[in-house]
Amino acid sequence: MIISNGAITYDGSGGNQFYEFKNGDYRYQIYVIKLGANDSPPAILTVYKDNREIMSQDAISFKD
Repeated sequence: MIISNGAITYDGSGGNQFYEFKNGDYRYQIYVIKLGANDSPPAILTVYKDNREIMSQDAISFKD
């Protein structure tokens, strides 16, 4: 799936950031974790429908 016209938001000074895309009633948020706990996933995908979270999944691997 390709969704255009997303927005990036930088979260603090540690390099963490999230990307947000909207497609109709759905909103997709990819949170990239560059500075976190040792057991933090490299990224998390969360999907919302009508502003209600319907899915969240950790990334298995992520390349910068």
